[in-house]
Order: sequence, then structure tokens, then C-alpha cells
Amino acid sequence: MFPTPIERTKPSTQILYKVALPLSIIIWLLPLLAVALTSIRSGVDINSGNYWGVPTSINFIENYTAVFTDSPLGYYILNSFKITIPTVLGALVLSSLTGFALGVYRFKLNLIVFFIFVTGNAKWKGLKLLLIKFNFN
Repeated sequence: MFPTPIERTKPSTQILYKVALPLSIIIWLLPLLAVALTSIRSGVDINSGNYWGVPTSINFIENYTAVFTDSPLGYYILNSFKITIPTVLGALVLSSLTGFALGVYRFKLNLIVFFIFVTGNAKWKGLKLLLIKFNFN
């Protein structure tokens, strides 16, 4: 069976797994922690470059009140829904149709077509990230 269950691997592999998994989770969650900390900092803290240190003052209520009252956040959220909902529904419909066709109809290149769909999806996400990075809007 692939992948081999961690209980059946060598002890050194199990130790590496038990060390690498929590470490990778912490590294993966660091940006989320940075965003959460930045959202409660004062403007003085942010401008002074105190990104990872303990906030000198916690402005939780003031910062979130300012976001909801001083910006057109409702308009932005509605705009996001207008784009996201049709995109997700379209992707679900097309993926369901493709999955059904590849699951029911057997033909010679069935697995190759499946891998083309899977890698094509991953490739587009990478291309979108590049477009955002280089600002080709």
C-alpha cells in the first residue's frame, strides 16, 4: 500500500516524521499569526517596524471598528461573492461532468486524460500566482 503507514516504517523515519510534521505546521501557520498580530497593533507599532515583537498596545476594538465603519467593506465582500460563487459553481459542474465521464467511460488514454486535468489545474494556480506577483492585471 502506498504510502506506507508511519507505524510500519523504520524508527528513524518515525522520529523524522514526528519532528518534521509539527515544525512544518508551525512554519505554515506563521503568516496567519503575523496577520492576526498585525490586526491588533497600533499604527505606531507597525510604522516602527515591530512586526514580530509583543505589541506595545492592543487596539483590537479600535482597529476592527475602523475597518467596518471607515471603509466600504460591504461593497468589497459583495464583489468577492459575485466573482467567487459563479466561479466555484462552474468549476464544480465541470469537474463533476469530467469525473463522471472519466469514471464511467473506459478508453485507452483514460488515466492520461485524468492526469492532464489534475496537472492543468495545478499549473493554472501557479500561473495565477505569477500573474499576481508580476501584476499583469
